[in-house]
Amino acid sequence: MASMLLILLGATVPLPADLLPDPKISLLPPVNFTVGVAGLAQVLLRWEANPAQELGSAALGYQVKIHAPEEVDYETPKTQSRRAITLHQGLSASVRTILLAGGPDRPASPWVSAALDAPPGEAGPERPGGS
Repeated sequence: MASMLLILLGATVPLPADLLPDPKISLLPPVNFTVGVAGLAQVLLRWEANPAQELGSAALGYQVKIHAPEEVDYETPKTQSRRAITLHQGLSASVRTILLAGGPDRPASPWVSAALDAPPGEAGPERPGGS
């Protein structure tokens, strides 16, 4: 009976505070966010973790949104991402720091954004005779 009591008591011991994410954690936005062309119909997004961000024990990641003819929204633990996407109209993208674990109410930083202009179009053949 005594050993059973010890097992039950052990099961109710709360986790140490340093293993739980701080519910009031303040997340800072990523820095140096750039969007570039990585190849034919491929975009490369890069950013850096904010150097002022205190990590603690929380696992940080990033939420990325690409605003193009079709919107793409995903999460990643990495600080760069390559995606195949239509580039002929240009696009804009946004990224923010998030906690990887947690529900829909988890904290997130403000968004940072960058844009990629549409590639210049061809002027077309010149017509003889001017105008």
